[in-house]
Amino acid sequence: MIDIQSLKPSPVTRQRPGFTSYLAGGYWNIFGREWPPWLGGLLLGLANFAMFAYATPWFIYGGFRATGDWLISYVGIEPAGELSSVWLNTGWVQNVAIIFGAFIAVLMASNFRFRMPRRKIRLAEGFAGGLLMGIGAMLAPG
Repeated sequence: MIDIQSLKPSPVTRQRPGFTSYLAGGYWNIFGREWPPWLGGLLLGLANFAMFAYATPWFIYGGFRATGDWLISYVGIEPAGELSSVWLNTGWVQNVAIIFGAFIAVLMASNFRFRMPRRKIRLAEGFAGGLLMGIGAMLAPG
């Protein structure tokens, strides 16, 4: 595993830095430090704008519905409407891609660890928040 601390840019030296130290400094600037939340939101909004300009915006509902239809058909219940492959649903692919992208970013920043909250009420709050976000995603037009 890459030790992020070893990739910190070295202090100013008399020698001219090489290409590898230049890459290490760039890697540290991107993955070693925390990004401000507004920058992540801005980049996600720009990505959504680019997807909208190309074809369709990122829509959560289509991916959830494709997953739900696939799960209930796997159990043996026939879904309402025509069943399509989740691999052909752009919403599902975008949802999975953002989850894997976030996972890769956390791994590259060496910040991945399982954490259990100290207070158990946080588990209930997280579950309720996720449930409300899911309901909101289903009610929103997208």
